[in-house]
Amino acid sequence: MLLALAVQYKMHLHQMDVVSAYLNSDLNDEIYMRQPQCFIEEESEEKVLRLNKAIYGLKQSGREWNATLDGVLKSIDFKALESEPCLYKARRNSVLVIVAVTVTK
Repeated sequence: MLLALAVQYKMHLHQMDVVSAYLNSDLNDEIYMRQPQCFIEEESEEKVLRLNKAIYGLKQSGREWNATLDGVLKSIDFKALESEPCLYKARRNSVLVIVAVTVTK
């Protein structure tokens, strides 16, 4: 749909991929994990690690990343569409700027 709009209204397009997106958000919950096998120290085998940042495979990672991105976009005057929350829009002078957020594996 966005490609069709861009062609119809002669808009400029830019696409980017954030490979490590999930690793860029802080965690709001206290989450602990067992030590990875290759990092276990003999004197502290029973200890667990508290996560400060989101990691891949963690159920909360996607939600935390989306909340971080949503906050940043809204702080620079983008508004999420009510009908499609993964689309954000803003006006810069007389130019309409649209950001589409997608997550792929």
